Amino acid sequence: MRRTLKASLIILMGLSSLGFAQSPDLVARNAEKYAQLPDYLLGIKWASIPKGTLNSTPIEAFHMSQTEVTVVQYKAYVDSAGDDVDEKDRRKPGDSSHSPYCNWGRKGHEDHPINCVSWDQAQGFADWLSKETGYTITLPSEDQWEYAARSAGAKDDRGSLFKYPWGNQPPDSSRAVYYPSDGTETVYSKPKGQSLQGVWGLAGNVWEWTSTSAGPFWFIWGGSWKNDAERLTDRSFGGWGSRDNYDGLVGFRLVSPLR
Repeated sequence: MRRTLKASLIILMGLSSLGFAQSPDLVARNAEKYAQLPDYLLGIKWASIPKGTLNSTPIEAFHMSQTEVTVVQYKAYVDSAGDDVDEKDRRKPGDSSHSPYCNWGRKGHEDHPINCVSWDQAQGFADWLSKETGYTITLPSEDQWEYAARSAGAKDDRGSLFKYPWGNQPPDSSRAVYYPSDGTETVYSKPKGQSLQGVWGLAGNVWEWTSTSAGPFWFIWGGSWKNDAERLTDRSFGGWGSRDNYDGLVGFRLVSPLR
């Protein structure tokens, strides 16, 4: 297994680590003694999601990135194409010429979620990171995503399953980025919106690609900064996304099998 990264990735660690420290309460709540993936992977930090069931479907334990992939993390993927102009262009996300809400190239948005990425680009990032590190890293399946967004089947004091990652309290501006926000925020901007396992941003900010498809379409989940609170609840989490979608509302996060 490869335990070193190219010089460009090591340099990036210093950039992407800004603002990425775990809060003490997050560490205290994440009590299961699961093996952790190393945090050096582009500054990405991981939460351990325990095994359980979702709608009677067994879910094996897995790691999920604590946040969506950020602009600065995605830039390492683009830059790794080197002098191959065609490959670099293939990897580049949409920018302001596609949508005024695209984060690529916007000063001060380095720690915002990368958006305006197609499904192929999101999958390409996961494949590239797997190759670079020797770990199996993928987009989450729809079941993995929903299970994590419900805090792995957690229940409130009345025995009701969580409707949101943080519980059953209604969304507010301390927990999620949603309408009337005027764009994305940094991936660690809403600490009260964490799941019990320490995953941030599973409601709002950007919709997220999954590895689950139906025909030519791929499921996206989680709502975005442009959606009303109602879109962040229960099964209305779900949506559809064209494989070639360059929407300013769509980004992605990663999962890896538990080791």
